[in-house]
Amino acid sequence: MARPTRDDAHLMLELANWHTAAGVPEAANWIRSKDFVKDFDEFEKRYPEGSDGHLKVGRFLGYHETLGTLWKNRLISEELLFDWLWVSGAWDLVSDVALGMRKKAGVDALWENFEAMAERQRSLVSGSRRRAAPVKKARKQTTPSRKATARSASTRRR
Repeated sequence: MARPTRDDAHLMLELANWHTAAGVPEAANWIRSKDFVKDFDEFEKRYPEGSDGHLKVGRFLGYHETLGTLWKNRLISEELLFDWLWVSGAWDLVSDVALGMRKKAGVDALWENFEAMAERQRSLVSGSRRRAAPVKKARKQTTPSRKATARSASTRRR
């Protein structure tokens, strides 16, 4: 897996700005509230197409589907994306409604990139031995450091 680049970081920041500008945080908060219902049939009754609740879920799903499309086409670093977002947790919040929408529309591709991205993250987390903190590579020191050289020189003078 290629290490994230500055371009990946720039894209991540652009996506974070879009996330906020598009109102995804408000949609996520609503999805986590007691007002949201996970059961698709109940969701459809309470929040028909065009309702505020339906639009919030659509906004949340659309944002994550876009991320999934970038991820699927390797246009954003998987390592950076999965370090930044808990994609599988986001999918778990809305999966029943998303799968219900997919079935109702009769479109197998609906929300498929979001779902695939979540499954990939889940498989990496369950099968990995990732470290929580980044590890710095040790540098080989073939010659004494400047400080060590300066210290030894100053003690020789005394």
